[in-house]
Amino acid sequence: RYGLAITLVKLKQTRAAIFELLAGADYNPDYFYYFKALANIYFKEGKIDKGIDMLRQELDLHPKQVNRQLLLARYLVKQGNHQVAKNAFREVLKQNPRHKKALLGMGAACANSSDVEKAIYYYKRVRRYHPKDLKSLNSLIKVAFQNETPQKAVYALKDEINRQPKQAILYAK
Repeated sequence: RYGLAITLVKLKQTRAAIFELLAGADYNPDYFYYFKALANIYFKEGKIDKGIDMLRQELDLHPKQVNRQLLLARYLVKQGNHQVAKNAFREVLKQNPRHKKALLGMGAACANSSDVEKAIYYYKRVRRYHPKDLKSLNSLIKVAFQNETPQKAVYALKDEINRQPKQAILYAK
């Protein structure tokens, strides 16, 4: 059924593919590829809620998929569900504590949920593990100014200049 459904998707017969995948998932609910394919179809069709549900079922069966966890977290952030998104980012960070996208996403989720201290912490972790990445430094400064704590941005820039004096010219821009 899975192979037939994938073929139907490629033939742009998504309704028939969804029917086959749902029937296959009822017959064998432990085969996570059904849920993976359903999530992908729903995301392509713009049915984000259904896609998130299928993605969660997929990750319940096969949780150690970093890219799929990141996808779930990103969709949760887009929906404004920052607390649940933080949990998804944590799952990625359990697998790889230095994962740049997960650290940046966790910082953004913390900033959006008004946890400025944690957001700055995660942005600094990105800088520690990926010193050439300027996106995290820009995000840190932006969060500090948006939350009316510019002194934290100044401290972060001073730390960066002390740590990497050769790149000080980049911070001036």
